[in-house]
Amino acid sequence: MFTHAELLTIKQEREMRRNTISTSKRPLQCPHVDCNRYVSICDLNAHFQHEHIEVPIAQTSLDDRNPLTFYPRDIRYGVKQCLILLNVIVPPEEPNDSSQSDKPSSITVAVLASRMAAAQLGDETNQSIVEDEEVNGTVISNNDKIIIWMASNVVCDYSYTVAVSTVSEDIRVKYYGPVLQLGNSPKKLCMEGHCLILSHFHFLGMSENGLKPLQLDVIVHSED
Repeated sequence: MFTHAELLTIKQEREMRRNTISTSKRPLQCPHVDCNRYVSICDLNAHFQHEHIEVPIAQTSLDDRNPLTFYPRDIRYGVKQCLILLNVIVPPEEPNDSSQSDKPSSITVAVLASRMAAAQLGDETNQSIVEDEEVNGTVISNNDKIIIWMASNVVCDYSYTVAVSTVSEDIRVKYYGPVLQLGNSPKKLCMEGHCLILSHFHFLGMSENGLKPLQLDVIVHSED
């Protein structure tokens, strides 16, 4: 989890980047699986609509709950997977607020996931099992983790809550933090704890050894 000081630092860095970087001219690397194609910020939705039709795209508003179900067995090792792409409607700016004149009418937020083996987190003794686990989709190591986080195509001051639960919601795990930017390393996010981390016990126990789906709820919160 982010500390209050870390959240403040992130917010200050975002303000500096707003004043020094023209994000509309910077292409993004597609965050889905092995695509890695560079697309412009404005073309991210169109790219997913044509190249990744398996990824749902939804329109939402700030503070709205966005439910989704997924199977942990579908999350691949060591790569980013986009579970859903959210087009978040941004409230209109105040008439006299000149500082927000460039504020977009919506932002795109990707809900991303990755599965991390112990070897990928630095345990070299388990390196040989990663390829086998990738092929058969099973979990061998008790140190495996699934991580989930949210990242946007632009710099923004929004935060989010992501929660994973059993479909009956009798077990629930959640995380709160700032919306990040696309391009973060899953390994770094996992090691620093800047994401929702589901342990081997969580995603196998909650899904009854992968037989049942898990409920995913995400909320993009208003600016503080």
